[in-house]
Amino acid sequence: MKVYGKPAAPWLKAKKWFFDEDKMLLEESLKIADIYTQQEKRLHCKNCETPLGPKIFTKHGIDYTICETCSHLNGLHEDSDAFCDAVYGEDQTQIFAAMYSAKDKEAYEQRRDLIYRPKADFLLNSLRDAGEIPEELLFEDFGAGTGHFVSSLREAGCKRVKGFEASETQVEAANSLMGEELLISHELDQFIPMIENSKADVLSLVFVLEHIQNPREALAAIQRNPSIRYAFIAVPLFSPTSFIELAFQEFAPRHLTNGHTHLYTKKSLYHVLEEFGLKPQAEWWFGADVIDFYRMIWMKIANTEGAKGAEALWEQMMLPIIDDMQAVMDKAEMPSEIHMLVRAH
Repeated sequence: MKVYGKPAAPWLKAKKWFFDEDKMLLEESLKIADIYTQQEKRLHCKNCETPLGPKIFTKHGIDYTICETCSHLNGLHEDSDAFCDAVYGEDQTQIFAAMYSAKDKEAYEQRRDLIYRPKADFLLNSLRDAGEIPEELLFEDFGAGTGHFVSSLREAGCKRVKGFEASETQVEAANSLMGEELLISHELDQFIPMIENSKADVLSLVFVLEHIQNPREALAAIQRNPSIRYAFIAVPLFSPTSFIELAFQEFAPRHLTNGHTHLYTKKSLYHVLEEFGLKPQAEWWFGADVIDFYRMIWMKIANTEGAKGAEALWEQMMLPIIDDMQAVMDKAEMPSEIHMLVRAH
C-alpha cells in the first residue's frame, strides 16, 4: 500500500516558529556544524558500510558525499560521543522540553493532533490493511521524545502503548502532560539491548534512525527479535529541500542540519531494509520541500532592502498552490520524508 501527500496547512500552523526564530535557529545550526567538523572523518557509509569517496558539496563548513553503492547521503565526519552529547545532551533536551511544559498543554496537544495523529492513523490503517487488529497489539515507541506519538496512539484507541526515551527531562514532561506514566527513561547504551529484548508486536522508530550512532545495529536488533512482527519507521530523505538549503545558507536549515549528519534516499532505504530482511508493508511519501522553498524566499524578501513589503504578495501567490506543487514530488517518491510500515517476522 502506498499513500502520497499531506496538506501543508497543519505544518505551517504548528511550525510558524521556523519563520519567527530564524536567527536563533541558524546560530544553533552553525554551532553544531562547527562541533561536527571537529570530529574524526567518516570513512564508511552510515547505511551500508561501503568506503566513501571524496566530497561532492560543502554546506556550513560540512563536506558531504553520496555512497556509490546505495546512494545514501553522508556527512564526512563521525557521530562521535562528543558530538552526540552536544546535540542530545540534557542541556539541549531541557530547552526542547520547556517548549511543552505543563502550562502549555494546549500547545502540546495541538502539535500532537496536527503532526503526530496523522502518523498514528496511517500506522493503524496500514495494520488493519494487513489483517491485524491494532487494539490487541503491543506498541513500543523508541526515541519517544516528549511522547507526541505515544499520546496519539492512545488517543486513537490503543491501550497497550509504551515509549522509551533517553532524556529524563522529556520523559517527565511527557508523562505530566499525558497524565499517565507511559514513557520510561533509559541510558543511551541500553537502546540496542532494549530493542533486542522488546516484547512489542509493533516497534516504532519515528525520525530516530538518522539520529542514532548505530542505525544498522537497531535494524539488526529488530531482525533478531522474533517478538517484533512489525516496525514503523520514518526517516528524512535527500530531496529538493537539501538543495534549497544549500542555495540559501544565510537562513536556518530545517532538514540537513544539527543531528541529521546523513540522509536516506529511496534506494538506500530499500537497500538496508532488504539487507536485514525487513519487508515494506505500507509507505507514505510526503514532504515539506515546497514549504521550505516558500519559507526561504519569504525570508529573502523580508531581509532584502527594497523587497520588504512584498511578503504578503508572495503568500497570496504561493499558499493556494503549495499542496499541488508538493504532490508532484511526493508522487515521484522524492519528498523530504517517508513513513513506512515493514514486516519483520
